[in-house]
Amino acid sequence: STSGRLSAMVERQLNERWTLAAGGAFRHAAIETVDSDDHFGLLSSPIEAAYDSRNDPLNPTAGTGFGLHLAPTVDIANRGVSYLRNRAEWNTAIRVFTSPRVVVAARAVVGGIWGEGLDAIPADERFYAGGGGSVRGYDYQELAPRENGQSVGGRSLFEGSLELRWRMTERFGVVGFVDGGQAFENSNPDFDQALGYGAGLGIRYFTPI
Repeated sequence: STSGRLSAMVERQLNERWTLAAGGAFRHAAIETVDSDDHFGLLSSPIEAAYDSRNDPLNPTAGTGFGLHLAPTVDIANRGVSYLRNRAEWNTAIRVFTSPRVVVAARAVVGGIWGEGLDAIPADERFYAGGGGSVRGYDYQELAPRENGQSVGGRSLFEGSLELRWRMTERFGVVGFVDGGQAFENSNPDFDQALGYGAGLGIRYFTPI
């Protein structure tokens, strides 16, 4: 993908926890896939809402965060093509013990693209799952519909993650995690289709900054 994007947003802080934003954006993109080379002129009106009661945005031990992003989009380079892309993410952290410092953290993501078939949606606008920050244990963007052995992305997404975090000292911690997720061909997640799961352990080092 080779693209340029111009956007402007107005953000309103409603109170200490809620934020709303809206604006407009234009993106021109030349996207090459395994079987096509297409050009897109995407005019969109993104709308965002966010709630955050976490005590730390980077390493929360309590509180909940929620974000919703909606982007009605018209492709002015391909007449008659329009769609709505949406994505919602929820995460929470609960302190189980103070000594030792143990936190349970959960995360869920749901997304969907409505209005057009898969071929009309730019490949880098579609949904993919797999890799760090998604479903660990899988290659980056591996969990998605495939054509001729290649991941081509989907029109919907579901991801979930559960972590048990133990901060042993001021500098070191241990994390056990279970992740699951999949990108789907249809506009709504199809839970009759098997999800990909990953589980493991991690060691974390907390820098002074």
